[in-house]
Amino acid sequence: MTKLHKKSLSKLSEKVLTNAWSESFFAIMKKELIYQIQFKDINELRAQVFAYIETFYNRVRVQARLDYLAPVAWLSLYDQASQKVA
Repeated sequence: MTKLHKKSLSKLSEKVLTNAWSESFFAIMKKELIYQIQFKDINELRAQVFAYIETFYNRVRVQARLDYLAPVAWLSLYDQASQKVA
C-alpha cells in the first residue's frame, strides 16, 4: 500500500465518523416525525421539523450519548461543572 493510499483511507474514515452523528439524527427524525405525518405542503413540513428539533429533540428527548439526559439538561450540568472548575 502506498503512502498516498494510506492517507486517502485515513481521510475517508475521518469523514465517515464525522458523518455518523448527522446520519443518526436524520434517521431518528425520519422515524419519529417524517414517516408519521402526511404534510399538506413544504411550509407545514418546515414548521414541524423546526418544532421537532427545538421543542422535542433538543429539550425533551433523552440521548444515550449524553448519559440519558436531554441536551438542554446535559448542557446545564456541564455549565455548572465548568463553573466549579473555574
